[in-house]
Amino acid sequence: MRSATYFIKENGKEVPVGMLCVNVNISDLEYLTSTIKRILGIKDEKDIEFKMDNPVEILSSPLEEMIDMYIKESLEKMGFPSYFLAERLNVDEKIKVVKYLQEKGTFKVKGAIVLVAEKLAVSEPTVYRYLKKMEK
Repeated sequence: MRSATYFIKENGKEVPVGMLCVNVNISDLEYLTSTIKRILGIKDEKDIEFKMDNPVEILSSPLEEMIDMYIKESLEKMGFPSYFLAERLNVDEKIKVVKYLQEKGTFKVKGAIVLVAEKLAVSEPTVYRYLKKMEK
């Protein structure tokens, strides 16, 4: 299975208005490739090391990468070094990060609240409280 996710943006704007995820089942192609290699006697180093029963780890999603980038930008604007961990911020600083993410339109994308909560080491309701404080 191969997957690709693309952000949908309005013309000239950075804020995504949606996402498109395309999933393609390539198991038939993998089977065909392995059959051809077996017939031709081709052995690839990758084929020897890789086994289908090994778990595949998905390191990050495009949404997660976008959130990481925006958090890093907000930390730099607050004067923190780029390697600073957002989870070490105090409450007021975390609220500023959430405000920056809101200005960038991050929370318009489904799943953003969960990821931001993980990155800031707070609960999802806490992120919602931060957003509510900004409305006042």
